[in-house]
Amino acid sequence: RALSPRLGMIGPDCSTAPFGIASFDAETPFAECEFSAIAELATGSQMDNHTAIRIVLAKIGLDGHDRGIKVVARGLRDAGFHVIYAGLWQSPEAVVQAVADEDADWLGISMLSGAHMTQVPEVSDRLNKQELTDVGVIVGGIIPEADVPALKAIGVAAIFGPGTPIAEIADFLRQGASRG
Repeated sequence: RALSPRLGMIGPDCSTAPFGIASFDAETPFAECEFSAIAELATGSQMDNHTAIRIVLAKIGLDGHDRGIKVVARGLRDAGFHVIYAGLWQSPEAVVQAVADEDADWLGISMLSGAHMTQVPEVSDRLNKQELTDVGVIVGGIIPEADVPALKAIGVAAIFGPGTPIAEIADFLRQGASRG
């Protein structure tokens, strides 16, 4: 699969170009990352059809905390997913366009800024307007329990808080993809 000119690979020092999109796939080397649980997951539960589930991961708005989303990106990549990391400071428009351009199965939004009740509904509306209703949406980060029902009501499939094991996220995404 060819990458568009604005796509690139994440560096071995876990850095990406500002506003860039990094593509993670099974051939991308990451010597510094050791995830024994992920390695076990990747070897123990490869998908039968050999078609990787495609997920766009994004940081929307002014939230600059990206360590967690990069760990999730690497972990999902190691578990056999095709991960497209949209990078920091993305607009809802750019994220939805990336989902469309990349023919993604899932969109993962990381929110640590407290703007989830503004940004996630906007993304959901844009997905609906572009008829991307088959794309599942998950949210990760610090989301108050009181906000979970409202996010689920607009179509968020799951919310994963800090410390969620990568295997749990991968299992959820695989189960959701097998139902769709």
